[in-house]
Amino acid sequence: PGTAGNWRGSPDVSLLVPEDDATLFHSRFCEGLQLAPGGVAWLGVNWELLPEVLRLSCAAGLAPSFPVALRDLSSAPSALVELRRPAAAEVAAVGAEVAAHQCLERALAEAERCGEFQVRSIGAGGSSAKAVAGFRRAAEQGIAGAQANLGIALAEGRGVEADVAGAVRWLRRAAAQGSEDAEYQLGRLFASRGRPRHSARATRWFLRAAEHGHVASQASLGFLLMSGDGVKQNTKEGLRWLAQAATSGDARALVTLGEVYANGVGVPQDDKLAVSWYRQAAEQSDVLALTNLGFMCAEGRGVPTRNTSEAAEWLRRAAELGGLSAQLNLAMLYEAGDGVSEDDALAALWYRKAAEQGSSEAQRSLAVMFFEGRGVDYDEEEGAIWLGQALRSGDAPALELLGRLREAAQEEGAEAEAAQTLALVLRAAGAEEALEETPDTRGFADRGAIARSAFGGPARGARAPRPLRPWRQR
Repeated sequence: PGTAGNWRGSPDVSLLVPEDDATLFHSRFCEGLQLAPGGVAWLGVNWELLPEVLRLSCAAGLAPSFPVALRDLSSAPSALVELRRPAAAEVAAVGAEVAAHQCLERALAEAERCGEFQVRSIGAGGSSAKAVAGFRRAAEQGIAGAQANLGIALAEGRGVEADVAGAVRWLRRAAAQGSEDAEYQLGRLFASRGRPRHSARATRWFLRAAEHGHVASQASLGFLLMSGDGVKQNTKEGLRWLAQAATSGDARALVTLGEVYANGVGVPQDDKLAVSWYRQAAEQSDVLALTNLGFMCAEGRGVPTRNTSEAAEWLRRAAELGGLSAQLNLAMLYEAGDGVSEDDALAALWYRKAAEQGSSEAQRSLAVMFFEGRGVDYDEEEGAIWLGQALRSGDAPALELLGRLREAAQEEGAEAEAAQTLALVLRAAGAEEALEETPDTRGFADRGAIARSAFGGPARGARAPRPLRPWRQR
């Protein structure tokens, strides 16, 4: 074979896919393949079938190996397996049964070392059920990587019905074989339960994996010890583990260290050092790091001078990656013209993206823009829908605006449109019973005027910049 993805041809090359089964493999290769002692054939095997193929080939007296390391084929649909017919003397020396067993042990160990059968189809458009079935077959044969992946699938209910007890059982079996990934997943599983006794177990599993050099476990352990969430707080040890993970480039550890120094948690506050940590994580396009860098630049912390233009650039990068806080604050900058050219259309665009992620502040701000026709076409119904969603979230300023709307609708001489606007908002908020308290009054000829009057905002061009939100910890 050539390099990965460039296999040279051979009359014995074939591809085994998930629709094939063990019987087909056995008849096509184990019985039909005529190899003289020392002869070699190549086979492309789908990841899901690999453990069973290894078992059957060894049982048929074929010695499988991997001419291209599995990890070098991580993006390929199949693994390249080399099937060799051992020399008669090799088999005679130990006996056929023992030779087959030793062959399988070597093949499984090589597969374990090369790739540990990563989850390649779950959640990625493949057949989740087939992938889980493949992991289960491999797990039952003792492959630690497959046991870990089966545990993850059971814990998260991906491709199989969720079974936490089963997940713990398989993850423990993998961990008993020294799988750091299994130890980490056990830590995550217990940490998610939210009880002190579970947090203590999570800490123990994270510690085991961290001591084995598992970087994500080092970061998780450091965060738990720093926060004291369900365990005894130990800032010194937490910082040590975070620093160790950060040295390996773990983005979460880098961001957490930035927050530690920005807030002076267990260490003297040092904005310059915080910015340094954030920048390292931002190089990996970490959304929280990009967002926090934007806040630091906007506030002039840890940087030579306050620079909202640079802040907008950091926030834009985070916003484009889906960062809710970045989307909200970028919208504010565009609305205020702070560090960027004032642009109500772009403000409305980013408010909408944040609103769709559930930000009640963005929902309220977007509603105002629809009521006022700024950056979007005037649309009373759309504005009512967004304000209603903000009200459903219990947004206090939205409740205040609702009160102003009610007052405007009840003013003497108000027209029916005023009451209709209020009714739309109440229905969107799921508060239809409040409509009984809304009089059918008369007044504003322009329905947009009721919103503008209620919100009482300054004239266009006179809006003062709103402060950026404080950074959000992970």
